Amino acid sequence: KSTDGYFVVTGNPVANSRIGEITEMIETVNDMDKDEIKAYYKKKILESRISEKGGAGLGFIDIVKKTGNKIEFHFRKINDIASFFIMKTYIN
Repeated sequence: KSTDGYFVVTGNPVANSRIGEITEMIETVNDMDKDEIKAYYKKKILESRISEKGGAGLGFIDIVKKTGNKIEFHFRKINDIASFFIMKTYIN
């Protein structure tokens, strides 16, 4: 917690083969302004199919859209197969 809001930090193990894909998704959304994020969100909803997990790949977009803040992230290597993905965002 800070004086103006909260930091939310979460983590997940991910396959090393997905690091590039995850990095690209977050950097794409982080580089957008508010209007671009809204348009991108709508585009993804229209283009996407619901996955087996129930999502349409909108998680990172939704976080930036709702918080208005960029996602900070990094990966910590566990082994040659997996890394631990750590994501942080600020909610004011």
